[in-house]
Amino acid sequence: MGRRAISFLRRWYFAFALGAFVFSPEIRRIVDWQTSFHKLSPFSVLPIAAMLPALLLLFAEWKALGPLYRLVSKIWLGAFAAALLIGLFAGSPVAAGYDVLLFATPMLFAVFLASANEDLAVLYGRVAGTMLCLAFIASAYAIYQYISPPPWDAYWVRNADIPSVGVAEPFGLRVFGTLNAYATFAHYTALTLIVNLPRLRARNWASVVAYVPCGIALLLSIDRSAWLAFAAGLIVYLIAAADRRSTLVRLALAGAMGIVLAGTLLSSLKGSGDVVSRIAERFATLAAIGEEDSFADREAQTARALREAVDEPLGQGLGSVGTAAIAGSAGFANTLDNGYFARFVELGVVGFAAYLAALGAALFAAARAYWISLREPRSAVSSILAAALAVQVMMLFMDLSTDTHNALLGLFFWLSLYIASRYQTEAFEVAARRTSAFPRRVALRLGAQA
Repeated sequence: MGRRAISFLRRWYFAFALGAFVFSPEIRRIVDWQTSFHKLSPFSVLPIAAMLPALLLLFAEWKALGPLYRLVSKIWLGAFAAALLIGLFAGSPVAAGYDVLLFATPMLFAVFLASANEDLAVLYGRVAGTMLCLAFIASAYAIYQYISPPPWDAYWVRNADIPSVGVAEPFGLRVFGTLNAYATFAHYTALTLIVNLPRLRARNWASVVAYVPCGIALLLSIDRSAWLAFAAGLIVYLIAAADRRSTLVRLALAGAMGIVLAGTLLSSLKGSGDVVSRIAERFATLAAIGEEDSFADREAQTARALREAVDEPLGQGLGSVGTAAIAGSAGFANTLDNGYFARFVELGVVGFAAYLAALGAALFAAARAYWISLREPRSAVSSILAAALAVQVMMLFMDLSTDTHNALLGLFFWLSLYIASRYQTEAFEVAARRTSAFPRRVALRLGAQA
């Protein structure tokens, strides 16, 4: 293989890994439709397998990841190490192994980025653009899915036993696009829209147009946690970024285009009259969340999680909560709709404290990098770091309603941390070179005067 081919793979393999996360659930549904439905599928392992080649580059790129990235990685792995052993000895080695891979492999995403050895702004533009391209495809498919659910998606909805997803009929689904759940789809779309805000410039009309189906599909997911997280991320970005005015103009343009497109679709399709009222009613429930049955269910889950955590302060081990639990419990999953409580149950007191420490360190790294970038407030990197900070804030909110620091969504966490860690490293190196060059310039001036 020639050098050009190797260089191409190093720069673009991350796109394949992202595509594996985004499209493998849809491939799995098509295969299940042709054969039969299974709770577990080998396609669930495909995204993890796509990340593993980064292990070959890990040692070579370890220093390039930056000291903050390496520190958070060590804390992160330490938080899950003891829980992995407990899960293995608890008789669920498959579930525990799958669970640790869901949380550990997204760390490798930055290895692909570091190996590309590109300018930070150029690298960020490629990654964010790829994420938006995938979100555009998934969102366009989600709109079609909402209007006319394909038979393989309808088959999956009927067999997956997820009542909250709706019914597999026109205008009856909470769309999930090509992903495995409407919550994952909504959170991926919301994070992608925020990550791409620095790219919304006058010459990048393709990105503005791509926001239209993404915004419509985000609304059709009927996922309030994603809506709120997007609002929080947008507020953080508009406060921090220097290009807030142009960003608002282009978001308003995308919104106007979305209204025109949605209005055209609704007026031409039979049975679509209740779509707007349904979304409006969902927004209205934000003011009365405490009165809903789902809120009572979450309260019961919270109480149960606290009891389990108190009964087993060392944690129940990985593979005891969430999707991974299916692999070790004959298809039954102990579900907790709160990432913090799920980690508390799995990791125990010490592991959960380390988990929170890693999240706090990542947030601090993003905030500090942004603060340093204020020395050049008009630079493209300053807006990029504002988006990285917004992502960290969003994911802290999102973890209140689901797991967002693993699998596909975990890639955003590590992308944000890598951008912040690399920028700080480069900024300190530039400052060090300037400091070391100062005595030399003084000596040269004194010599010239003499």
